[in-house]
Amino acid sequence: RDDVRVLLLQIEELEERQILARAFHVFKCEALYQRFQQKMRAIQVTLESNSELSLRLAHMSQDQRTAAKAFTATAKNMSHAEQRIEDLCLKVGSNAEQRERMQTWRKNKAKQLHQIDQTVKEHARNGTVKVDELTEKIQET
Repeated sequence: RDDVRVLLLQIEELEERQILARAFHVFKCEALYQRFQQKMRAIQVTLESNSELSLRLAHMSQDQRTAAKAFTATAKNMSHAEQRIEDLCLKVGSNAEQRERMQTWRKNKAKQLHQIDQTVKEHARNGTVKVDELTEKIQET
C-alpha cells in the first residue's frame, strides 16, 4: 500500500509538474509572441519612418536639383550681363574717343570756316574776289 500511495503521489506530482510545465510553456510562448509583436511594431514604425525619410530625401534632392539649375541659370545670366557691361564699357570708351575726335574736328572746321570767312571779307573789302560766286561754291560743297 505504501508503495502504491507513494507511486500515486509521484503520479500526482508528475501530473502537476506536467500541468505546470504546460502552463510555463504557454506563458513562455505568449511572452515570446508578445516580444515578437513588439519587435514587429518597432520594425513597422522604423519602416514607416524610413519611408517618410526617404520621401523627404527625395523631395530635398529634387529641391537641390532645382536650386542648382536656378543657380546655373542665374550664373549664366550674370555672366552674360557682365559680358554685356564690358562690351558697353568698351563702346562707351570708343564713343567718348570718337566724340572727342568729332569735337576736335568740329572746332578745326569752325576755325577753317572763320578763316575762310575772314579771307572772303578781306577780299571783298579789297575787291579782288567776287563774294557771291565764292559763297555759292562753298554752299555747293
